[in-house]
Amino acid sequence: MSKNAILKPILIGALVLAVAGGIAFGMLSGGDEKPEKSAVSHKKEHMDMANEQNESQASEDKGTAGDYEANSSRDSGSNAFVRNSRSGVRARNVISQNTRQNQGSVSNEAKPGGSTPSVSPSKPSVSPAQPGTKPDVKPGVNPGINPGGQVPPVIDRKAQVEKEISDLMRNTELKDGKYVGLGDGFDEARGGVKTIVTIKNNIIENVVFVEGQGYSGLDYMAISARAIPYLCGEEGKRNVAILKVYRKYIDQIAAAKDHAKEAEKLLGKEYASKITDARRAEMVSPVIREYLAENHKCKKMMDAVSGATLTTGGVGLSVDNALELSENDKKTGNDITEINVLEPTAINGYTGQRVLKSDIAKPLDLSGIKVELTKEDGTKIEVPYSEFDKYGIEVTNRDTGEKLYDKMNLPDEVKNQALIARITHKGSKRRTELAIFFESYSTDYIVKMEYSFDNGKTWEEVTDPAKAEDNNNNISPRQTVKLKKEYFGKKAKARTTSMSGKHYEYECRFPIDEYGYKFSFNSVNKDYESNKNANFAVYITFVDDVVDEKPGTGDDNHDGDNPDEVDDEFKPELSTKIINKKVGDAEPTLEEYQALISNFPDDGSVTLEVLDHPDMSENGYTLVKVKVISHKSGKESIITIGVSVA
Repeated sequence: MSKNAILKPILIGALVLAVAGGIAFGMLSGGDEKPEKSAVSHKKEHMDMANEQNESQASEDKGTAGDYEANSSRDSGSNAFVRNSRSGVRARNVISQNTRQNQGSVSNEAKPGGSTPSVSPSKPSVSPAQPGTKPDVKPGVNPGINPGGQVPPVIDRKAQVEKEISDLMRNTELKDGKYVGLGDGFDEARGGVKTIVTIKNNIIENVVFVEGQGYSGLDYMAISARAIPYLCGEEGKRNVAILKVYRKYIDQIAAAKDHAKEAEKLLGKEYASKITDARRAEMVSPVIREYLAENHKCKKMMDAVSGATLTTGGVGLSVDNALELSENDKKTGNDITEINVLEPTAINGYTGQRVLKSDIAKPLDLSGIKVELTKEDGTKIEVPYSEFDKYGIEVTNRDTGEKLYDKMNLPDEVKNQALIARITHKGSKRRTELAIFFESYSTDYIVKMEYSFDNGKTWEEVTDPAKAEDNNNNISPRQTVKLKKEYFGKKAKARTTSMSGKHYEYECRFPIDEYGYKFSFNSVNKDYESNKNANFAVYITFVDDVVDEKPGTGDDNHDGDNPDEVDDEFKPELSTKIINKKVGDAEPTLEEYQALISNFPDDGSVTLEVLDHPDMSENGYTLVKVKVISHKSGKESIITIGVSVA
């Protein structure tokens, strides 16, 4: 056999051994690193799984706890706290168990009866503690999750909110009686929410939602009124407090610099994530409603008012205000039951509030305000602004709480919009509001109107002129005049005169040839522009000047000592000054306007004439002037009715 033949098998065998040895070496050398690497990987895996389990369990607990309609008998704030604490313990136990499994992963690779792996066990990264020593772990640190890091505190949000509800409940003794409460509605520009609350035996017995001016609309009122049954009885005060918390959270989120962050702070991440735009109250409101409904024993109430929760929050504030008054009366013995504005007399037809006009170029003028205090026995006290301090009455900015006083200098940004002043009798806590409008304003009031049928050579004064509705310091630009027979068919002029003696002249294009018709007199120049009290036009309705040719006869039954006596002028009394309609409805009929006059006679002695027509095609609010004609006295008056289209 040749030498090559002998060496060939030897070389092949050596090569095989070398390859086998290399594989074995690779396996053995890799054994020192792979288990360690695997342990780290498994540790992270187990930690993630533990976190998922913890989050899942917490979420499950929250859902269970939130089902108050099914679990009201076994759930409480303290139970929720214990349950949340147990969730944290479970999470830590899971992590600890996973860690122990991880530490034993290497030794578990040695099968019973098998050979011991030729791998040295890894040295522990931390030296074992000496007997009798405590682990070097700082308070609040969980070594199983993040050694050296702080564990976030567990927030028992439900317990926090329950405490707020408890703190906002009125638990002191209440005085029996009926109390008028005021609260803010959905649209503060329209005014507030008013309720009449009956208190008996320290419990809310009844709540009446007062209709009228100052509301967001009948639809919102009807929906929010569904909350009323929940505000009465044993649970009434708690449900009022829940609605207060609801409005508090709305305001708190709106006032925050970071609206979304504040929402998460108050509601938690789960609910805050449902808010698409935390800057808008209408987006925040339903989520707060949902949170309270699911977590605080008010699901039925919140479900009932879905769609009008903002207004319902105002109802809650209104009822709470009534409770506050009852609480105060019981504590102090107060006998003042009401405060109302007597002057100024001008009324905002949109809100029903009294309106004070202040010259934008001058300091705030409150000197003309006069209020009326009503006592429990029905007696009334008139209080001018000069005596406000004596009676404990103060005026504040409703929106800021800042105290307002006469001759106060206000910044331009305040004067550029209407300011809502709140007038409060501090002893009784009764309050009312008025709007302050800032404009170029004049105290040179219009005090006289005259007319002429000879082109201004002679003038006849309108006797006993009607006062302006928006400011009774001025006479109205609308007057009724008895027309002498010799003037019938002639053209006329008119003029008004201010307190300073300045005249403003007007003329009519048409001859006065019809009785009972409102003739328009337009200004002959622009002098009226220099005085805010003067009008660009005046309107005179001429009626037949009937002279009784046989005084003392007929069936008038007048006393002979008073030959000039006539029937009293009809003065309309309005039950309300607003008609609510929907877009597309027909405009109010004459009968609908008539129905608002509670003392309207049915003998035909009084008729109405609608002077304006509201736009029924879109949302809006129109002030409609209606002429009231008294055929017995021959006098006319104008009333203003608001028509709200929504």
